[in-house]
Amino acid sequence: MTSPGTAHDAPPLRVLVADDHPLMLDAIRQEIAEDGGIEIVATAVDGEQLVDRYRCYEPDVALVDISMPGLDGLAAARLILEHDAGARIVILSARTDPSAVRAAFEAGAVGYLAKTVESGSLAAAVRQAAAGETVLDATSASALVGRLRAGDVGGGSKAVSAREAEILTLVGQGLTNAQIGESLYLSSETVKTHLDRIFDKLGVHDRVSAVCRAIELGVIDLPTSPSTAS
Repeated sequence: MTSPGTAHDAPPLRVLVADDHPLMLDAIRQEIAEDGGIEIVATAVDGEQLVDRYRCYEPDVALVDISMPGLDGLAAARLILEHDAGARIVILSARTDPSAVRAAFEAGAVGYLAKTVESGSLAAAVRQAAAGETVLDATSASALVGRLRAGDVGGGSKAVSAREAEILTLVGQGLTNAQIGESLYLSSETVKTHLDRIFDKLGVHDRVSAVCRAIELGVIDLPTSPSTAS
């Protein structure tokens, strides 16, 4: 018999899915249904419906398409984040161009997945996002690498030190300032000072944008969603 407090007693992760293509919604439903620890609590077919249903259900993670009628996914994401600054939004899109990936992170998303992501990775990505990690699949990561190799990363970024790159890597893993400090034997205040300097060097204003920018510049390793075997 399972004792109280085990992992089996944990409630399922609550997910909201927004996509204007019925076949895509069905495919996501089928994949999520195979994971007993994740539940789709609502779906939306446009950005306005997404915002309304997010406020109603307040899910753990929202999987959002970019291109939808009326209010697009990125505009809807910004409105959701105004309502809930802690929202975990993962963009799930057919677009894999680097400008779309970067725009998603700048809008406040914590992840970006191509709709061609391999079977089994979607549930793992939901878990990553819910755990506070940054999610980026291999296809989207390759797009950013291609942009870096082409030299189209924007100008003016100053060199990031080895310590700052180490901190950025931990930020990308979803660690808080306190957790980063504990890992690197630094105070939370010192970590914050490092992050302020990193933001200035990279020309960004928040943690997710800093990670995205560092990935583009090749400063840190690319975070990718787990494989099916994970």
